[in-house]
Amino acid sequence: MIFERLKSGAKVDDDDFDAMYAGSLRAISQFHFTPMEVARMAAQYLAGKPGARVLDIGFDDGTSCQYKIIKE
Repeated sequence: MIFERLKSGAKVDDDDFDAMYAGSLRAISQFHFTPMEVARMAAQYLAGKPGARVLDIGFDDGTSCQYKIIKE
């Protein structure tokens, strides 16, 4: 359900996204997960063209991300 909303471009806030995780992960999400608005801006910047794909290779504790455009 959340993934369909993300794909369609519907607004998804942090609480909506975090709801799919167990309570122990939700409790630390504000410290370790990238905020949805930041992730949306990064995705638009990195994959601004239709069909572009971005690979999130992860970094450190999850508060920072490195991205690589894998298809343009």
